[in-house]
Amino acid sequence: GGFTVTSYPPLAHQLLAVVGNVTGLELAYVVFTLLLMICTPIVIYKFTRIFGGPIAAGYASLVSIFLPGIFLPKILERK
Repeated sequence: GGFTVTSYPPLAHQLLAVVGNVTGLELAYVVFTLLLMICTPIVIYKFTRIFGGPIAAGYASLVSIFLPGIFLPKILERK
């Protein structure tokens, strides 16, 4: 039963554990969350530029900043 796992835990968990030993787990989580919030629009811009050009990439990266906020009211309604 089950499936083969070649690498566990994922890299994000491993990095949180390493940084969490030095700074504490909550601070490490906050640092990684902020880092991902900064990197996501940059990565989306570079990826979208491959397929859509610089103007579409600019719009996509701009929308990616606000996209998680679209789902937040729906999540809060369920609680």
